[in-house]
Amino acid sequence: MGLRAFQLHDLGPTFDVGAHVQPPATVEALTRWFGFSLEELALNRVGRLSARQRQNVRFQGLCIIVVGGVLVLLDMLLTVTVAPTAKTMAENLALDALVLLNAVIVVIIGLAAVEILLPRVHTFTGPLCLAGTPRSPRLRAGDRLLVIPYRRWQRWQRLNAPDRQLYRTYYVGRTLLSIEPWNGS
Repeated sequence: MGLRAFQLHDLGPTFDVGAHVQPPATVEALTRWFGFSLEELALNRVGRLSARQRQNVRFQGLCIIVVGGVLVLLDMLLTVTVAPTAKTMAENLALDALVLLNAVIVVIIGLAAVEILLPRVHTFTGPLCLAGTPRSPRLRAGDRLLVIPYRRWQRWQRLNAPDRQLYRTYYVGRTLLSIEPWNGS
């Protein structure tokens, strides 16, 4: 009996090639997958950001500040409009809840401002897994949910059990900066 070449159609019509892709095991493959350079990885290892990474962190922080600022203004407008007409205890509690919501939003804006002004590179070493949705793509690194672009989320989604491999992840806030395979040394 002779050997013949393996053909994908031999696996049947339901075989999904994308579901059997192995996770990238080299730094070079990860740079292509997640869109960072080896120079940026070297900077992240010593706790620094490249100019491009700093700009991305600023942009995401500014988005939080702008959206938060609009929410604060709307909340204040609603509170000022409703406050004079509040007569019952329930209405006063609702106003108190609006004021509390405003305070929480102000704290979130403050944290985003600190992240923009003083970005600090954090690391996580361990398995990674996909989180979020196509509209809100995330990568879970321990207890952190890191924002990643949709295209990268799709690639990670096609991997065959990527959470078994260990990675060292560099991030600021919720922004993924770079990632490398980790062998425990």
